[in-house]
Amino acid sequence: MEIDFPIELEKATRLIVKAGKALQRKGLVERTWGNVSFRLNADFFAITPSGASYETLTSEDVARVDLHTFSFSGRKKPSSELHLHSFIYANFPKAECVLHTHQKWASILSLFPKEDSSKVGVPKHFQSIFGPLLKVSQYAEAGTEEIANGVILAIKEASKVDLKKIEQDAVLMAGHGVVAFAKNLNDAFFLVGTLENVSKTIITRQIRKYIDAPLNLNCKPIIKHYPFPYIPFEKNSSIFDIDRTFFDRLEWLSQNTQYHIALSNSKPLLYTIDLLFNQNISEVSPYFDDVAQIAGAFFKRMTKKEFEESSLPTFDSLLKSSKIILVEDLGALCFSEEKEELIYMANLFEKNVYAFLLAMYNENIKPIELNHASSLHS
Repeated sequence: MEIDFPIELEKATRLIVKAGKALQRKGLVERTWGNVSFRLNADFFAITPSGASYETLTSEDVARVDLHTFSFSGRKKPSSELHLHSFIYANFPKAECVLHTHQKWASILSLFPKEDSSKVGVPKHFQSIFGPLLKVSQYAEAGTEEIANGVILAIKEASKVDLKKIEQDAVLMAGHGVVAFAKNLNDAFFLVGTLENVSKTIITRQIRKYIDAPLNLNCKPIIKHYPFPYIPFEKNSSIFDIDRTFFDRLEWLSQNTQYHIALSNSKPLLYTIDLLFNQNISEVSPYFDDVAQIAGAFFKRMTKKEFEESSLPTFDSLLKSSKIILVEDLGALCFSEEKEELIYMANLFEKNVYAFLLAMYNENIKPIELNHASSLHS
């Protein structure tokens, strides 16, 4: 049966495309993660499609979803988080648009459990927006009704008014990301942007409280790409400005015909690798579901000598469980069959590094369980 949508449908799809590109430009999502939706009427909403790149997203890609039955129309399947958006529209009639992000600092803050609420306190000048404490929903598998219900419950537990009267709000989704809703796109972006600033303030304060080292928390991963098949460095190459002689003498690396390789070596990352060796910790676990899914179920450390004396079969075996290897004095080596995935992977792991450092000093911060992480990566 044809659904007679109001004339706002065309406008909503254009706004969704615009919002998706803005999320990526502002660094609130990576690649195809995150999603955007707009309410069409009391029964339907429009949402970004599953697995689509924001860079190439068009209005024709946007799906229309029945928020009661979850049935949809359109040439592409809707985002796997359609339950999350449906539940928000059903519970908050004043909500007109929803943004779901995987922003760095707020995602890290989502790891602080409710019982550690003093760590999630909001600075006074932001309390008029978020209240004294940020709302955190319990971890659940992405795309499920359980994770959607958890968001609604987090708001219910913190709210003193009827949910039908709430026009906007934001929730940290433990180990996953952020969801925010509002009456318009500008207000929704204001929420996620302000939340990122608040989260960075809180996380920075925590890290500097425990770690007396010049980590430069404003830095981005320094990423250098090596194409496959491996080509020895040219003498005047400024792109690969690292220890060229070390990589050039790795005969096994020249046999690689499958993986692109990138090296990420920011100060926080190098500090973390040193910490692994000093504390005799053999690996780092993923703290976020996107890290587990894209990068691996665990991340092994190696000395420079172990890496140098390794072999391609050894790496082929290891890369089935993890696409990132932590090498002493070098950084995180990222392996992928897709060049475009390398920067995404390195940025994701940088987020995981901060989570690991905080977990060293806060026993309440827990990684994803190995079995679940393995299932996500597979």
